[in-house]
This record gives sequence, C-alpha cells and structure tokens, in this order.
Amino acid sequence: MTRAHNIEDRDFASLLSPSRDVLFDMTELPATLKGSFFFYKGEYGNGWLDSDDGLVMTIAYDGTSSGIAATNVKDAIDEVQASLSGVISGLTWKGSVVNVTTLTPPGGAASGDQYLINGIGLGGWAGKGFQLATSDGAGGWTYEDATVATAIGWAIWDRAVAGDGWVNSTPGAVWTKEFGREAAEIPYDNSTSGVAGTNVQDAVDAVDAIADTALANAATAAGKAVGAQNTADTHISDPTAAHAATAVSYDPTASGLGVTTAQAAIDAVDGIADGAVTDASTADGKAVAAQATADDALLFTRVEPLPAADQTSGGGTVIEWTNNTGSSILISKMVAISGSDSISMANANLGALVGPALGITLEAIADGATGSVLMSGIYRDDTAFAGLAAGDKLYLDETDGGIVNEANVPGDVGDVQQRVGVCTHANAAADGKYVIYLWPAILEIVKT
Repeated sequence: MTRAHNIEDRDFASLLSPSRDVLFDMTELPATLKGSFFFYKGEYGNGWLDSDDGLVMTIAYDGTSSGIAATNVKDAIDEVQASLSGVISGLTWKGSVVNVTTLTPPGGAASGDQYLINGIGLGGWAGKGFQLATSDGAGGWTYEDATVATAIGWAIWDRAVAGDGWVNSTPGAVWTKEFGREAAEIPYDNSTSGVAGTNVQDAVDAVDAIADTALANAATAAGKAVGAQNTADTHISDPTAAHAATAVSYDPTASGLGVTTAQAAIDAVDGIADGAVTDASTADGKAVAAQATADDALLFTRVEPLPAADQTSGGGTVIEWTNNTGSSILISKMVAISGSDSISMANANLGALVGPALGITLEAIADGATGSVLMSGIYRDDTAFAGLAAGDKLYLDETDGGIVNEANVPGDVGDVQQRVGVCTHANAAADGKYVIYLWPAILEIVKT
C-alpha cells in the first residue's frame, strides 16, 4: 500500500541540494521511504512529492504570458497536449522519413530508415510506388501499402526539409505537401479580380499596393477639401463679395485641380473623394477574394511537376494491371484490356487489332506479373518519343504498343485511328527531354 508522510520545514530543507537550485534529490531519501508520497506545506511552498521518480506533482504555473488557463505545470502540459491533438485530428501519422524524393533503394541505408516512394518506384522498388519503405540495415526492405483506400489520411514529416508534412489524400497517387507551404507556392486565379499576381504572395502584395494608392488618394482629397473650405471661409468673411460659389475665385496653384472657382473646386474634390472610396472598396473586395482563394488552395491545390528523369511520370492516374499475354511487356508501351483485370499491347492494324488503348506502361511487366499503367497524366521517354515535336497530336501505331504523330497515323482501310495524347515538350537540342500528356483514350475511328 502506498504510504503518505508529512515533511516539516527542517526535513524538507535538508533535501535541498547544497550546490545548485534543485528542489530535492530523491537519491538522498532512505530506502524505506521509496514508493511513498509526501505532502509538504511551509516556507518553501506546498505540493505533493512522488519519491519514485522525483516529480513534483503540483507546481504553480503562471499563464499570464502564454494565455494557458492552467495554474499548475501538470494541467498546463495536459492543456498543450489537447491543443496539439486538435491540430492533427483526422490524420494517421506514420512518423518521419529520410526524404520524399528517392525512387530507387539507396545504398547504405541504416536499420529503421524510412522513405516515402513519392512516385513510380524504380530498380528494387519497382511496383512499390507511393508506398512507405523501411530498411532492415542489410539491404532488405519492408513496405506499408499506401495505395489502398484505408491509407487515406496517412501523414509523414520530411526530415530533409524541416517543417514539410505530406498527406496521402489519393491512394496510388503522389502524396500532397499540406504543411510548410510558402505563399509563393500557392497558385492564384486572377481572372475575376484582375489582380496582377498569379500566386498568393504576389496577389496579396498587389492588393496591398491598391490599398496604399486608395489611402493616398483619400489623403489628397482631404487636403484639397480643407483648402476649398478655407477659401469659402475667407469669402464669407468679406461682406462686399458675392456669395455664390460660382462667383468665388479659387487659386489652383497649390492643389493642381485646374479650376478657378469654388464651385468647380468643390465638385472636383467630390469626384476625387468618390474615386478614393471606390478604390478602397475594390481593394477590400480583392483582398477578401485573395484570402478565400488562398484558403481553398491550402486545402485542394495540387501541382503536378514535370518528370525529373527518363521513363518516369510527373503524376496522374496510375492503375495496376496483370500481364497474361505469355511474354513480357516493355516499359513505355501502349496497352489495352485483353481480359478480366489483364492487359496486352495495343495495335491499330486491322490484322492485329487490339484496342482501344487505355494507357502506357510505367515499368516492364513480366508474363503473369502485375505492373503500373499510367491511365492519364504526364510521361517522359527520351528515346521512345524522339522525333516528336511540341504540339504533335499523338495516335496509336500499327506496331505493338507504339505511338506516332499525325503525319504517320495509320491509314489503311479497317485501321483504327485513335488519338491518345499530345507532345508537350520536345527539346533534343537542349537536354533531350521528350514529354507527352496522356488523356483517357476511349474514342477511336475506323478508317474506311
């Protein structure tokens, strides 16, 4: 049974460390008192002491600066923990990863090192795209499958970029960065507001400049109104002058209004004031629109990058299919459905017609194996697409799994002319990049 003991001032003081300001040293307690609770009340303060771990269970806490409601340390810690729980509610945290950019198994990985394969896995990670991989320190890896529906809401921290957090919002696709985003990274649609910026940072800066202009115009209008009032006061004090505003002279030298009567000056100032009010209202409306766009962007914006390497995808819709053709299907080949959950290479030729094409392989798929197929999105192949030009319309070829441009579209009677995409980048002279955008390919036309 836990025992309780009272400690007098003299006993409590004897437990204070003589060399530093420490409340007490539990190693100095007799062994017979281990496991007991002590209550002290005296000139040193008051509270419960736990002799097992040396924690002061009730220490006064001043929340004046922090705004925390708790008045002791334990309750303050509980309050902070509850606040943090609210921030991460709804996410399943999978710890931290070394980085989110590695797509092939790194050499020398330590036991427990975890990576997010945030793209199409290559080499030893082929077929493991968008999953979490953990090293055993000896070249082996275990995986957590993030491509299933139950993985929605998984989240990780990226140790390579401090503060960046990634969330799996669409299983089988690129994870999205939802924490640590900069305002300049968030796109802004200015088609409605007319604000010059195309990202949140520039849009907010532009709205701020509009507001500054409106304030300056308002200040100018106020100054000119005071000048007009002073002129009117001077005139009224002169009983010999006519009192009609149109008959009162006005000197525009200082104001620059360009009019010479009080009537015209007041009308001009009124027009400037109306314009200033309108500008201020417009600036306020655009600021609200920019804020709303920024809020939406933080939740829903997803930017698909161009592929960083040959034979890779920059993102899109990827589905796993099984090859039951009896032979391997190479990477970068157009494929069609050939049976239940199975594919074969697509062909537009009448004699060997297999179609319509539905996607392009992201890896070589052995017979009987399952592999990744890009159904729609961005894909790069610096060899297979050589010879294409930016803007070329792309069609299914008469060779198994091939793609040709409009100049070489199949033309024999009975051939299928199926549009499958468009070439977006063809830059052999600079760096050899050939990139296509592939869309869901269903429409096909038979040559007659």
